[in-house]
Amino acid sequence: MITEDIYQLALACGGCTYDLRRKCAVSEGYAVSPYEFATKRQALTELNLQSYISEHYVRLVKDDHMLGLWFDTEHQEWYYDVSRVMKSKSGAHRIAVQANQLAYFDLKNKTEVRL
Repeated sequence: MITEDIYQLALACGGCTYDLRRKCAVSEGYAVSPYEFATKRQALTELNLQSYISEHYVRLVKDDHMLGLWFDTEHQEWYYDVSRVMKSKSGAHRIAVQANQLAYFDLKNKTEVRL
């Protein structure tokens, strides 16, 4: 089941950006959520993951939209979101500011960029 694979990947890596259409993790670019309303803080469980995917499925399968999962080490909680992967750091930063996000993520360097 795909949610089990995503769950295991997120636990092992402390988060992931996952393309549901291609069924793979994304490893380059800058992940950022343009949808403040779709950001959810909750425990990482397979049931919560399946529920989040079902609730946001229409957006998650759009072109250039991904499932974002990340563990906020500062607040010790998991975040779920609908992300876009941008090619440029400046583009990701602009979207993060507009959407009132705490951060965006540099996938290649595996680095959180706090605003």
